[in-house]
Amino acid sequence: MDRKTDSVSVPGILGRMSPEALSELIFNIANTLVSEGKAGTLTADLIPPQAKFAVMRPKDRAHGDWASNAAMQLAKKAGMKPRDLAELFAAELTNADGIKSVEVAGPGFINITLDSASAAAVVDTVLEAGSDYGKNDHLSGKTLNLEFVSANPTGPIHIGGTRWAAVGDSMARVLEANGAKVVREYYFNDHGEQINRFAKSLVAAAHGEETPIDGYKGAYIDEIAKRVIDEANADGVDVLSLPRVDGGADQDGNPLGEGDSEQREEFRKRAVPMMFDEIQRSMKNFRVNFDVWFHENSLYSDGEVDQAIADLRARGDIYEKDGATWFESTKHGDDKDRVIIKSDGNYAYFAADIAYYRNKRHRETNPADVAIYMLGADHHGYIGRMMAMCEAFGDKPGENMQILIGQLVNVMKDGKTKNGLTAFIGSGPYVLKEHVVDEYSVFEANPDYWGKKPAIKRIVVKVIPDNQTRILALEKGEIDLIWGKNMIDADALNKYRDSKKFSIAVSSPTSTRQIILNTTNDILKDKKIRTAIQHATNKSVISQGVFHGFEPGADTLYSTSIPYCDIDLKPYKYDMKEAAKLIEEAGYKRDGKRACRQRREALGLLYNSNSVSEKTIAEYLQSEFGKLGMQISIRGEEEQSYRDNMKNGKFDMVFNICWGTPYDPQSSLAAMRQRVYGDYEAQLGLPDKHEIDAAITKILTSTDEKERRELYRYVLTHLHEDAVYLPISFETNKALFNAELGGVGFLSNQYEIPFADMYWK
Repeated sequence: MDRKTDSVSVPGILGRMSPEALSELIFNIANTLVSEGKAGTLTADLIPPQAKFAVMRPKDRAHGDWASNAAMQLAKKAGMKPRDLAELFAAELTNADGIKSVEVAGPGFINITLDSASAAAVVDTVLEAGSDYGKNDHLSGKTLNLEFVSANPTGPIHIGGTRWAAVGDSMARVLEANGAKVVREYYFNDHGEQINRFAKSLVAAAHGEETPIDGYKGAYIDEIAKRVIDEANADGVDVLSLPRVDGGADQDGNPLGEGDSEQREEFRKRAVPMMFDEIQRSMKNFRVNFDVWFHENSLYSDGEVDQAIADLRARGDIYEKDGATWFESTKHGDDKDRVIIKSDGNYAYFAADIAYYRNKRHRETNPADVAIYMLGADHHGYIGRMMAMCEAFGDKPGENMQILIGQLVNVMKDGKTKNGLTAFIGSGPYVLKEHVVDEYSVFEANPDYWGKKPAIKRIVVKVIPDNQTRILALEKGEIDLIWGKNMIDADALNKYRDSKKFSIAVSSPTSTRQIILNTTNDILKDKKIRTAIQHATNKSVISQGVFHGFEPGADTLYSTSIPYCDIDLKPYKYDMKEAAKLIEEAGYKRDGKRACRQRREALGLLYNSNSVSEKTIAEYLQSEFGKLGMQISIRGEEEQSYRDNMKNGKFDMVFNICWGTPYDPQSSLAAMRQRVYGDYEAQLGLPDKHEIDAAITKILTSTDEKERRELYRYVLTHLHEDAVYLPISFETNKALFNAELGGVGFLSNQYEIPFADMYWK
């Protein structure tokens, strides 16, 4: 239909006002209002496609049969109030065939009530079409691989997986009704450490032992362990008598469970198929059937992982660095490159993901034109790397690969949660009016608020995951504010430093970006070496060069703006001569620009490969420390591997974040006494470690303000003088916003957005 039509009639829908017909009618009205000059500054080219004007059922059917937010979509482009524009739509809709009445509600919602003939006409349509009702050939000739549920085979499917089963099965039926051939697939994750954890949990249960620290608990573990024993006995195998390997305990005395033993392998071999059968039975009982049950382990046994890597290597997307094999995903839009074979020779999880996608696209039977992944809420971070991998194979992201993220929800019964809640409520300056998960939330000024009434009466918070898309939305006027620590990077923010159209705000320090020095290392155990590293680090250069000054250089572990932390600690001045002197005093001689040190003495610097800034800083420090004859090997690892190595003390130096603002830093310090992050392991070489931990413990229990201040002074002074932490910069929250918006700033905790203080200039 012509965008510029001046008619709002819709041929063929008289008496049959379907949602599609209503969308078409609203789209036509928008064009008519433009052509008649009634829509303010709105032009035809600014009107979205018809599909964007979808109507929805009101939550309360007393408000009508259908509702549209078209006026709210177009109001800003029209330079009009949403409600005023909605009234124009309502006037036109009222005159259309099949519509009984139209009402404008709230800030600009259009509620539509159909006449009785139109409302009932759908019944005639269904009866006429029979089983073909709703079907079309839109996707005819396409094979869609729909993977859903795919829960790990380490336990029964929980309620979240069950919900995803219902959604996936329904989606498959809808896609088939659109003419597609749909392959329903379950990815059975039977390769990896989680299977070992499952097996050693069973061994422990079978012997009545304590569950391993990283093991699985629950009655089902006891049940499966007994089934394994019974099945083995029936086969003439005394599984409990097979050789065992004690995995020992961690440094806190927690059992690590069964090691790589014959008994653990026997439990794994028998229990995994049992769990597989249980999952299949659960899905069948739920009346959800799969065409393919795909085993991850087959990707390795059939050589498909190696073949996928070889294919990407042939395309120029694989390289070697730091002893590991990398996928150059940044060439295809990812925020960083990804390790696929780790330096120890083991495959990263992502290697199987690469092989699995390739397998879906090139199977002999039903190769996928489109691979649709239905993933859990914890997989948001996977989207970028998955789409990059799709493009690397020569496919189109969003077309050949589509990813849907599921969310857990509150389950309601009779309009209430288990705890009796019926709605999101609040007593602040704003109340929640509308919420769509992963899309947007609408807040309106609370008329019953006891305090000062906010100047801005309506706030729309939009979910825009991608950094560049957020900036584009701001530039186009679709949003007015980007706010938060990780919502906009320093490079992008710097572009608007001198802008007249946009303004920038930066908070006080919220946390400290720092490097932990492991005092148990043969080199770093020497305080002179740790002190030399402090003097050799130019915080100002890093602050300006990496963060454009938006993260100020940090001289201390905590900012002086944090309670108890303003204690006049003497900063380590940037001084390369002093650093060189300390290194020589430690017994390391230099010959010109070359160090007389062996490569085996090189220090490693570990960073989270998700962080581009950490990689940049690591490369800079490698160069700077090299001037002193210090050989630094830098290594980026996937987040989980990075955290595991940090927690277990498998590092020389490692990047970390120390939090505090605006709270009492006791929780941050308390974590130093346990193997939570890298602090505990790194401090073990300190002669005053015991005293520091004791002082922290006392901080947690003391109610005497004077005593707590002295204890903080003791702990922070010792950590500073021991030079065990290399503070780099103070992280900040940032805001980029329309220059016409006033009152943008940061409240005392630095994290709350001060909507109630904002106003239009």
